[in-house]
Amino acid sequence: MTDPNAPTPESNRHFYDRIAGAYDLIADANERTAREAGVRALAPAPGEAVLELGFGTGNEVLDLAGLVGPGGKVAGIDVSPGMLAVANRKLAASPAKAPVDLRVGDARDYLRATDRRFDVIVSDLFVPWESETGSLYTVEHYRTARRRLNADGLFCQWLPVYQLGPEELHLIADSFAAVFPDVSLWWGHLDPGHPIIALIGSNGPLAADSGAVDRRLQRLWSIVPLDREIRTARDVSDLYLGHWRPRQPDRLNTDEHPRVEFLTPISQADRTLLYGEALRRYSDNVLARLPDRPPLSGPVDDAEGRRSRQRHALLGR
Repeated sequence: MTDPNAPTPESNRHFYDRIAGAYDLIADANERTAREAGVRALAPAPGEAVLELGFGTGNEVLDLAGLVGPGGKVAGIDVSPGMLAVANRKLAASPAKAPVDLRVGDARDYLRATDRRFDVIVSDLFVPWESETGSLYTVEHYRTARRRLNADGLFCQWLPVYQLGPEELHLIADSFAAVFPDVSLWWGHLDPGHPIIALIGSNGPLAADSGAVDRRLQRLWSIVPLDREIRTARDVSDLYLGHWRPRQPDRLNTDEHPRVEFLTPISQADRTLLYGEALRRYSDNVLARLPDRPPLSGPVDDAEGRRSRQRHALLGR
């Protein structure tokens, strides 16, 4: 029997329309750190094309436009007309430094229909147990997104870890790794109550010289003064968690088997969502044991020191 109170795509849109005007107050405390860390780590270059799936109130759109500049392009798709209205007001008050194309619609439909190619695609934090947004964690969606990337493009999937149990996180990461040859994990918000992790997918291993990253960050800071704690290659390196090694590649999250959508309510009922003590155990047993292939070369990366600093920030010890 269908639950008459279960959320639907239409009810989800209406919910975000209602809270659009207050969304920054509601969510910004948790999401701003992750958003700014992501902009720094992805560091889109002048002239590049960026797509944001779920642009919300447009904060990241403005930041990204400042980085890619007049020769670049920023596109965005969001399900909520209310969010678009707020984003457009921000753009009117502070005009973007690059062409910006924001639309209301379904992210999967947009990717299937467009013939555009992007250097970076950012997929926002989506509630995993809702049918419309839960489908944005499937193999099929990731395959479509990869086809819209340039050869050396990056796909960033933000994960609201505090809304996932261990099994659901593994399902998403395994599904992501079934599509992208190289998958690295990065901290977005190192907080035991509201942890956020980014999956970065690419066609080949990420590799960058630490000196070049330092110079690029200096340029970025002069354009968009974001997170004051991420100003050097060492700061970016400290966000790196490790590389994902698929655990159950024959059991994925797909359109036919939307396992994440159905398992997350069970994890919530069982109190196994990954925050607090459950996150501490998961960090020790899984995250701390991820394969370590740091993408930054040079003296900046010290794996033992990096993991010690992450543990201290997360666990206080």
